[in-house]
Amino acid sequence: SGQFLVTEKSGDLRLINADGSVSRPLSGLPDVAAQGQGGLLDVAVSPRFAQDRTIFWTYAKSVRGGLVTAAARGTLNTDGSLTDVTDIFVQSDPARNGRHFGSRIFPMADGTVWITTGDRGAGDSGDLVQDIDSTHGKVIRVNADGSVPAGNPFVGREGDDQIWSVGHRNMQGAAIGPNGDLWTIEHGPRGGDELNRPAAGLNYGWPVVGY
Repeated sequence: SGQFLVTEKSGDLRLINADGSVSRPLSGLPDVAAQGQGGLLDVAVSPRFAQDRTIFWTYAKSVRGGLVTAAARGTLNTDGSLTDVTDIFVQSDPARNGRHFGSRIFPMADGTVWITTGDRGAGDSGDLVQDIDSTHGKVIRVNADGSVPAGNPFVGREGDDQIWSVGHRNMQGAAIGPNGDLWTIEHGPRGGDELNRPAAGLNYGWPVVGY
């Protein structure tokens, strides 16, 4: 208690104490691709952290073909190490540029996890934002173990089962509202940032509609 987990874009995760003292980088994180806007992104603790010591984070990951946004979970031990580290989401369709990774992550009390992804730069992946088989520019909803919740809108239909909503540009802001709804903020291309409350299966327009 009285500590904060803070990510550094370069790939380090640290604990900051209430007195302002900063820990050494925590050990056990996967390799982070700190390229362009990519790096170690968001971090959040489990709603049951006192019992399960689980934390979640998002990061830019190098895969065959380029870079993707990924989300992982692990156990934070009292010695500052992370163990049982595993990816729970890895974005499809890698891009070679270092732009627009998103990304926020919210583990929820019902065992689901919200993840926001960016469009990876509309220049080379804009069409993928409107593609329901691609995870570019989407709100993603998975279970804490990476499996797909039965209530996701594309389960049993055409499209990627992990997807909750479509047509987002670069969601780097998000929050859970008082009634438990997810709210997101995405950057517009030249101003025109959007505040959305993403609903299941809906399309929020990018890159067909923007500004």
